[in-house]
Amino acid sequence: MRAAALAAAVTAGPTQWRRARICRDARCRTAFYDRSRHGSGVWCSMAGRGTASKHRSLVERRRERAGARPRRDPSGAAG
Repeated sequence: MRAAALAAAVTAGPTQWRRARICRDARCRTAFYDRSRHGSGVWCSMAGRGTASKHRSLVERRRERAGARPRRDPSGAAG
């Protein structure tokens, strides 16, 4: 399916080439045709690559925030 989408971009003309992309996931690097409304797609499959990438980013941000704040005592005791 992805190959067919890229083939359609090639035959459609130079304006369609702007939507040809390479997946942002370093382990994937698949070529795909960006069908997003604003031409801002970065993953070949949001369900597979995009979700995993967004999850990794979320976990990293949470770890950074947790590392920046002093940890609370789980027992609730002061000081």
